[in-house]
Amino acid sequence: MATAAANPKSAGLTIRAVANGDCVYRGGPFRPWMKISRKGDTISSFLSEDGQNWQPLASEKVVMSEQVLIGLMVCSHNNGVLNKAMFDHVTLSPQP
Repeated sequence: MATAAANPKSAGLTIRAVANGDCVYRGGPFRPWMKISRKGDTISSFLSEDGQNWQPLASEKVVMSEQVLIGLMVCSHNNGVLNKAMFDHVTLSPQP
């Protein structure tokens, strides 16, 4: 499992390399643009101020099958509080 997250103060990538395993979080400063890419078993995340110039945030190896499910999520990290988010400029591209 890999998730990328952003809030007004920071952005990060959370990786769970094995089912029911521990999560590893790699964080950095907030940027309005985030990108996640997959090459083989490596998930990488990038941050950008303008959506054009990307700075690497983190890369982690996650053993996975060739086909995976992807999606967008939002979480309040509080079971008693609902959260809302708006995703825009979302694109999916096949691996080269």
